[in-house]
Amino acid sequence: MTPQKLLSFILLATTGLSASAQEASTAAPLQPGTYVLQMAVATQADVVVLGKVDNVTQQLLLATVSERDGGLWQHQELCNIRMETSTRVGRPRLPYSFQRTIPTREFPVTLTPDGDGWSYMADLGQHRAGWDPTKTSVMPEERDHPALVDSDGDGKPAVTIHLEVPLFGLIELYVVQDVQTKLVGRVGEDGGVTGRAELARLEQRAVGASNPLFASTPKAVPDPALSPFSLERIEDGATCEALKSRYW
Repeated sequence: MTPQKLLSFILLATTGLSASAQEASTAAPLQPGTYVLQMAVATQADVVVLGKVDNVTQQLLLATVSERDGGLWQHQELCNIRMETSTRVGRPRLPYSFQRTIPTREFPVTLTPDGDGWSYMADLGQHRAGWDPTKTSVMPEERDHPALVDSDGDGKPAVTIHLEVPLFGLIELYVVQDVQTKLVGRVGEDGGVTGRAELARLEQRAVGASNPLFASTPKAVPDPALSPFSLERIEDGATCEALKSRYW
C-alpha cells in the first residue's frame, strides 16, 4: 500500500470512528426497563407546641421506563414510605393507611443533551389528597366540608397524620394537601439518574385534630437541597416486596 493510500485509509477509519462515537454520545442514555426510585422530600414546619420541626419524607418506588410515541414514559408505584424528623420532643408519623393516598403515576420523561451529558426532568403532576377539587376550587378548611374525601380509607376526614407528643399521647391530625413534585437530575455513566426532588407546589391545611389544641395548619417550607432522589436500574420482573426486603 502506497503512503497516500495508507493515509486515506487512516483518515477514512478515523472519520468512521468519530461518527460512531458522536452517534453514541447523542443516543438517549436512559434505557427502557425496570428501576428502583428512592426519593426524599425535606420540609421545615411550624407545629403547635413543638415549634420548628425538620421533616424528611422518604419514598421507595418501583418504576418502569418505556418508549411511547417517540419519547420515554415513566410508570411508578409506591412500595414504602416513612418520615424522619429532627425533634425528639414530638414525632410526626405516617400511619400505614397513608400509603393509600399516593397513587400510581405515569408521566413523560424529558432528556436533554447539554454538552457534558444528559439532563433529566420529570413532572409527577399535581396530587390532591383529602379533598375533591371538582367540588370546590378552594382547599377546604372545615372538618365538615362537603368536598372532603377519606383518601386513606381510615374512616376519618381527609388524610390522617399521627403526632406523638409527650403528656398528650398520640394525636391524630386531619389534613388536606395539594402537592406537585418535579424530579430534576442528570443521567450517570451507569445509566441511572441522580438529582433532587423539587416541590413546585406545596399546600396543606389542617381541617381538624383528635385534640383541638393541635387543629392548626403547620406551615411547611420545602428544602430541595436536602431532597435527593436516585433512579437505579434493576432486574426486570422485580416486585415491591423484593424492593422492601432489599432496601427498607
